[in-house]
Amino acid sequence: MSNSTPVPLLIISDSPSGQSGFGRIVRDLASRIHRHMPDRFRVGTLGFGSVNSRKLPFAQYAWTAHPNWECIELPEVWDDFAGDDRRGAVMRVWDLNRLDWLTRADCCWDDKLRAFLGGNRFEKWAYVPMDAHGIGGRLTQSITDTAGGFDRLLAYSEFGRRVLEDSTGSLGGVIDAIPHGINTTVFRPFPNRQMARAFFCDGWMTAGYAMVWQIALFVSLGESYLAFGGALAFAATEAIGVAAAIWPQAWLNLFGDDPTMVATGKDYLRFVGPMYGFFGLGLALYFASQGAGKLMWPLFAGFARLVIAVGGGWLVLRATGSVTLVFAMLGAALATYGAIVGVAIWSGVWFRTTEREMGLGQRAASS
Repeated sequence: MSNSTPVPLLIISDSPSGQSGFGRIVRDLASRIHRHMPDRFRVGTLGFGSVNSRKLPFAQYAWTAHPNWECIELPEVWDDFAGDDRRGAVMRVWDLNRLDWLTRADCCWDDKLRAFLGGNRFEKWAYVPMDAHGIGGRLTQSITDTAGGFDRLLAYSEFGRRVLEDSTGSLGGVIDAIPHGINTTVFRPFPNRQMARAFFCDGWMTAGYAMVWQIALFVSLGESYLAFGGALAFAATEAIGVAAAIWPQAWLNLFGDDPTMVATGKDYLRFVGPMYGFFGLGLALYFASQGAGKLMWPLFAGFARLVIAVGGGWLVLRATGSVTLVFAMLGAALATYGAIVGVAIWSGVWFRTTEREMGLGQRAASS
């Protein structure tokens, strides 16, 4: 391809303005090519499944599914996008078993599309996700035949490039790897101590929120499930808190061995750790309350926790100068938070229909 003027590059996949994984990849690729390689490529997209966005700086076209996933809009789109320029390329960003008609025109059901593809008006490229292979480290014969028809294959990783090379051999065109989705400057080995800190600070926090969210879905099913799910959330988080209070040294040594830090941490865990169950209960029921549309009591409980922790902690620190009493106020705040949410919900606020709601329901039924 000559680089005297930008080469037309049309990417076929999900719409770049959509929220699918392929759509995000297309948006990223097209945006980077448009921004960093405007002298080499004039990029556009032919996207499936969403309305185009005016915020994106490159040309966008839309297509709809037809039998055999044939994009019968391609001839018209290419004429509009590239005209008579025969230096261009069409790159599909999908699994190899989709859009196989692009390299096997004889499989097309649409006569106009078959004739258009037979004209060889552009090179055919494929950007291929590849995280597995078949027997003997190769692709199936059908996928290999499809891959062999592309002028250029681009894999997401070196692993994918090797699989494509081993499978296609001399059948295909140029095969390269353009990593996508992994930033090796971020995902790198850590020293053991640093890794332990990252795991317990970030990994367990993320896992904890995922756990209470799953429990929240479970308890939303009804009163009996609500009681069981709330008890499960309480038990899981209380077990963690009590373990930390009983064996604080094992936990604190993950973060350092400074004597002052260890001593202060032990005091904190002794007062706050046993209250973790109330926090887990309150948080699980808070998420469940979101689904039920009954957030007044969880929000009130959160405000009460803030007042006790901040206001109460400030008062006892000012009056006594004791950090230990501040930790006691933090534990009391967690207990209050869980108790308020639990008592309010189990008193029936979820399942109580107000007069106003009944009136709205009656009016809707009568209309």
